[in-house]
Amino acid sequence: MFNSTCQSILDTIAPLTLKKPKPAATPWLNDTTRAQRRIWRQAERRWKKDRLQISLEMLRDSQQTYQKVKSFIADHKLCCIALSYRYPGPIPRQV
Repeated sequence: MFNSTCQSILDTIAPLTLKKPKPAATPWLNDTTRAQRRIWRQAERRWKKDRLQISLEMLRDSQQTYQKVKSFIADHKLCCIALSYRYPGPIPRQV
């Protein structure tokens, strides 16, 4: 009796609502960046396994390439966003 009364009061005052999960916002992740990151991780695993200098150089090279690709994609996205907002008219001159 007590539990059902409390439950009905709670349902009227603060009904239970379900939140839908939102996907993580990562607009710079596409097939190109995912492939480059996969190459980087493969080089990292190879270097951890054998600890050779050539593997370390491959790791550094693939990491730099991934960072460049990611930076290029992010810059491109920001540029597209900036170009989508247009000022409605000429900028007024201050006298």
